[in-house]
Amino acid sequence: MMRILSRGVSLSRLRGVGTLLFTLGVASAGHAAEAPWLGEKVFARRPGATIIYVDGQPTTLLYLDYTVVEEDRTHLKLRLTVNGETKLGRIAKSDVLRTAEAPEYYTKVLAATPKNDGAHIQRGWAHHLLDQAAEARADYDKAVAAKPKTWFVWNNRGIIRIEAGDYAGALTDIEEAAKLHPKSPLPVYNRGLIRLRQKDVSQAIKEFEAAIMIDPNYTVAFLDRGAAHELQGSLELARADYEKACELDPRNSTGWSRLAWLLAAHPLAEMRDGGNAVGLAKLGCELSRWKDAEGLAILAAAYAEVGKFDAAMKWQQKALEDAKYRRTQGEVGAAVLESYRQKKPVRIVVPDP
Repeated sequence: MMRILSRGVSLSRLRGVGTLLFTLGVASAGHAAEAPWLGEKVFARRPGATIIYVDGQPTTLLYLDYTVVEEDRTHLKLRLTVNGETKLGRIAKSDVLRTAEAPEYYTKVLAATPKNDGAHIQRGWAHHLLDQAAEARADYDKAVAAKPKTWFVWNNRGIIRIEAGDYAGALTDIEEAAKLHPKSPLPVYNRGLIRLRQKDVSQAIKEFEAAIMIDPNYTVAFLDRGAAHELQGSLELARADYEKACELDPRNSTGWSRLAWLLAAHPLAEMRDGGNAVGLAKLGCELSRWKDAEGLAILAAAYAEVGKFDAAMKWQQKALEDAKYRRTQGEVGAAVLESYRQKKPVRIVVPDP
């Protein structure tokens, strides 16, 4: 069997926030039905685009982290996770853009209104989601210069700098965001993710705990404190954090997937349960609409644990088709795929004390 220390540190949940600060909308054509919307990250197509949440409360589409979870002919159901809380809402397709369309759209907005700082914020985040780091950084440099007292532009530029490997610069930006908005757990949480990238796991745990002190229901802090405990080999603490995350937000796919990982790859045989691992991993993939590469790799590990190595190879290969997964975990992921070819499951390696 193949032994690996951990799945690695995923920054797929690095949190960006922002509001729409448009002064002008740019008309564009509606969509044909040639491509499904499920799993898409979407942006507002026009000023004042309104989402109606499941509690019946309408509000302007404000944030940068809306994901499509359902669609019909004319409308989309969007999932938003903000301040550790997941909300669902409904919006007309005509009011939103796919991520791939957003840079061109906001470029037209900026051509018409060059001082539209909100368009830089939106376009920059779209560039970030599209792995266009230089373009994302350029937009957020302009946003920070224009709005130096706005905490979330510092936070978001910090995220962009993390992805570029500029951890010192990222920490400076995140610290500024924390100073400007000390009541938000988000900058503190992102500071913990920087520490994980720097392999300072103990400090990362302290940062996640600080975020939880600010907001005891901050789901993502429990998820990534769990990941940090896992890196330290404290698997029972990791499991407790993943279970708490699932309790707080049952619609968050990552918690279920990570519980499946522990059941599939725990170094102690009596702690493994391949059947339940497959079930939980499938649930995680369904909640993510099969878009999360980490979840696909965990499903592969679960299938390997029950001896279904053809299925394990299929889903590990699917994970490796994701560009971000290849960039962050490609070498380990390829070695895991080879292990499945040899009909060997994977195991978590607990580091020496």
